[in-house]
Amino acid sequence: MDKKNKFIGKFVNEMYAILLGIGISNIIFVQKIDLKNFNETVMALFVISVALIYWWDWSEHVESDVKTTKREFFIDFLILLNLEMLFAYFNDLHSLAFAFIVLGILDFFWVLNFQYEAKRAGTFQKNRAKVWLLEKVLVILIYGFSWALIQFTLVSNYTILQMVCIISSFILVRNFGFNNVKDSREYTFEKATYYDIEEIVDINNSYFNGRVIEGGFLLKKLVPNDVRQAIDYQEDLYFVAKDSNGKVIGYIELKSQFPAEVMDGLEWESPFDLQQEQFYIEQVAVHQEYQRKGVGSFLYDQTFRTFPEKNFSAFVVSQPIRNESSIRFHQKMGFEQKATFHSNQYAGMSPYESILFMKPSLIDEDRSIAI
Repeated sequence: MDKKNKFIGKFVNEMYAILLGIGISNIIFVQKIDLKNFNETVMALFVISVALIYWWDWSEHVESDVKTTKREFFIDFLILLNLEMLFAYFNDLHSLAFAFIVLGILDFFWVLNFQYEAKRAGTFQKNRAKVWLLEKVLVILIYGFSWALIQFTLVSNYTILQMVCIISSFILVRNFGFNNVKDSREYTFEKATYYDIEEIVDINNSYFNGRVIEGGFLLKKLVPNDVRQAIDYQEDLYFVAKDSNGKVIGYIELKSQFPAEVMDGLEWESPFDLQQEQFYIEQVAVHQEYQRKGVGSFLYDQTFRTFPEKNFSAFVVSQPIRNESSIRFHQKMGFEQKATFHSNQYAGMSPYESILFMKPSLIDEDRSIAI
């Protein structure tokens, strides 16, 4: 956990523990739950489960990705306060159903703020953001429909039906309304080791076997010895993304030196100091089975976070073959076109042209936003 989310992560975790303690104490000692009453017992266990599930989601899927901001603090505090209200209303089903509507609205604003911070960090994924926000809107509608059934239909006359409405609406919401939260933590980011070499090379070579890869194409074919030497001597830095089973599903190759052989062929569109602290992105590739699943964005996002003081640069081929997929991807990740490289012959292509994309460090971005 970095400095930007250390406070908020610690605060929310501690507050969840306090919330559960106060909530359970309220049920037992203030409202004096009758354990012989089936309805009260079921709903008490239900609201405790809801709080535990939210705590689990925070710890496992969210905590390491949020930044400590006043907005994040305020929204998280309201969510925690609303969860506490679930304990207060565990045996008042009309109020409990309405509290879930409020919880859905707060979740929506949390996602909105999360996407805003992602946009500032250059890790904003437009398509994913739209889906995530639509999911949260649907969550609010489901909770609203459940409340309306309890409030305005014959369901209001039957406690057991009210319980079914509330519990089933939460189960339904969990099945689709939290997919993006879970997916965001499915992958891990690690520095490559010897054990990853074979999988890195396999991913790389899949771009050279004649099949069209949706995510674009590569210019440099790797062999195991190249990667092993880079790991041994730290000539290049390799980082990998792995799925929950430890399978390498993508990699990124970084160089500390900008390629000198292209300097003479650069036609600059806007100034950029190549002497600044930076990494040149030599390659980024994703396993073909994981295309369009956020792996490339995850690799870049984690790389930016790992080296917040570094600027980043990358070339994308534009002639004789235009790598449109990679161009759109870099623009989405916050890169800006700074120059164009021209050569009569390069990497077996003639004539050759590529676009130089550059992205300022996260520290510089934060500084410019503050100004």
